[in-house]
Amino acid sequence: MPESTGDRLSVLWLNQLDPGHPWAGGAERHIAEVGRRLVAQGHSLTIVSEAFEGLPAEETRGGIRTLRPVRRGLLHAWVLSNAARLVRDLRIDVVLGDLSKIVPWGRHSIGGAPLVSVVRHFSGHTIFAEVPFPAPPALWAVERLTPIFLRGSAIVTESHATATTLARLGAGNARITLIPPGVDSSRFSPDPEQRSPTPLIIYIGRLKRYKRLDLAVRAFASIRVCHPDAVFLIGGSGSDYERLHRTVARLGLEGSVQFLGTLPVDEVVRLYRRAWVHVQPSGAEGWGLTALESMACGTPVVAFNSGSLPESVGPRCADLLAEDANVGALAAALTRGLARPEVHDPTEAMALAQYARQFSWDATADRYGQLLAEAVRSWVRPLPETISLPVPSRWSRTSSSSVRSPSEGVERVTEHVEPA
Repeated sequence: MPESTGDRLSVLWLNQLDPGHPWAGGAERHIAEVGRRLVAQGHSLTIVSEAFEGLPAEETRGGIRTLRPVRRGLLHAWVLSNAARLVRDLRIDVVLGDLSKIVPWGRHSIGGAPLVSVVRHFSGHTIFAEVPFPAPPALWAVERLTPIFLRGSAIVTESHATATTLARLGAGNARITLIPPGVDSSRFSPDPEQRSPTPLIIYIGRLKRYKRLDLAVRAFASIRVCHPDAVFLIGGSGSDYERLHRTVARLGLEGSVQFLGTLPVDEVVRLYRRAWVHVQPSGAEGWGLTALESMACGTPVVAFNSGSLPESVGPRCADLLAEDANVGALAAALTRGLARPEVHDPTEAMALAQYARQFSWDATADRYGQLLAEAVRSWVRPLPETISLPVPSRWSRTSSSSVRSPSEGVERVTEHVEPA
């Protein structure tokens, strides 16, 4: 279990999507894993995210409260207009502003509470492939300016790659804390008995253009000459499905590439255990949770040697990193992956799993708790801010859920946190 940081905090987590959203991905998984552990430590957590048809405007699951006030595209404006009332009525001590969709929520504070910005990755030129024109140039410019805007701010990120990009783009004296994500080793673990008897490649994740799954499909087509019985199973859903389906048809791979749609976690675990290799061709990942989960199940990961994925796969799969965006190099890495000893040797599979188990969600949540307590401890509260729009009274906290001030003795979190 995660350790308590001392006094309880009331935390507000801002993100466009929440863990219950149909489009939720790795960032939302991270919020859910850290969030439920913060609640277990005695803190309270409220997530504010976009509304979506079929989802309630307010719900509480596992002790985490989720508010969905406005539809897609309006959340930033709504939060900034309602921030002071939201912080006051929910008695918020500290805010986590998740930049998983590029635009910052603020700099040092929001609504009169200290703000810690969560910067997962930089999309770079992948924005132009993912977002319809004319938005990409504006979003690209915002992303390039974000590190400058966040100078002097408290930032938490998952990888050295993102921290380096922040510094290179001008974050300057921002207080950057590295906290890598974790893996639930009680659920994601090897089972050699489930390994497929024939070559099986998998992909688990959303079907988005920036994931560059079309490159993996093309690489798979080229290795079929040497592995005619190989199968490629794709688990996930998203806006790039139709394009990917056309690519599969054009290459004549309908019988060997299968789209499985969104899968329950137990089925994902089964696929990790069955696979000979898991391919992750994305061009923009904050860390790559599925890579870590795959290795925790004893299955090696093939990826491009770019962004944060080399950190995620670590030294055990370093030889399976391919030159970025090179289909031939990716095909060669897949061929090497299918020949890895983990496929047939349970001892090797367990060694790979042991590497992944260095990353613990309990340790991640403990470090978040320390970071948030430090943010509140060092906060100098400004004069009260004005508000322009009301927050519905049903979203106010009752007086019985008051929150004590944080401890003065919390040890300062270091800038670079190593895996547990």
